[in-house]
Amino acid sequence: PGRSMSRLPNQMVQQWPQLRRVVHEVSESHAFEVFIGAVIVFNTVLIVVETNANALCRAEGSSCQVAWIEYVNLGLLGIYTLEAIMRLFALRQHILRRGWEMFDLIIVVLSYVDVMLTAASASALPGVQLLRIF
Repeated sequence: PGRSMSRLPNQMVQQWPQLRRVVHEVSESHAFEVFIGAVIVFNTVLIVVETNANALCRAEGSSCQVAWIEYVNLGLLGIYTLEAIMRLFALRQHILRRGWEMFDLIIVVLSYVDVMLTAASASALPGVQLLRIF
């Protein structure tokens, strides 16, 4: 069952409204887990590319931002946000019992804090970039 170690009792899930059940089934499906896993692997590769680009800029004594990387990062944050919203909608208070989902939710929130601080021309939170791979 991937990262979702504790399954909810089927009797409980069957009592939920249809939309919530469907969202739960999708977010707990193997295909969804594989998709999110592929996104995480892609994100990891992107972090390496971004780090290399930043290192080359600093070696030249300049600071540069690669625009396409920033746009892709925002797209990935959108995917992670959609995953978090789906899990929150389906699991609600039960998400508190799932460590990985709580960890993911914290990373998404910290990523938005980083985006807001960066947009406000403040320095980005160190370490948030590394946490994105989880």
